Amino acid sequence: MPASAPNRYAFADALKRGLYEAIFRRRDIREFISDPIPDDVIARVLIAAHHAASVGFTQPWDFILVRSVEQRRRVKEVFAAEHARNAAQFSGER
Repeated sequence: MPASAPNRYAFADALKRGLYEAIFRRRDIREFISDPIPDDVIARVLIAAHHAASVGFTQPWDFILVRSVEQRRRVKEVFAAEHARNAAQFSGER
């Protein structure tokens, strides 16, 4: 294909700007608010997640929505225990 020919797979400039802005603004969050997330927001996030890239578009994931504070606490405890168990495999600084 000649260098001057348009790439039919190229994203529009506005989409590219949005992608790079999302990448550059991304931050890890270590403190969370306890406000409930509206159902329409959860639905949009799940729709986007289901359209994320996967090998052969197999989408080999399941999502579980946990609304119970007690259940979330129990999940956190399991995570903390597994994190500590896995951390014991390593030595030195993080």
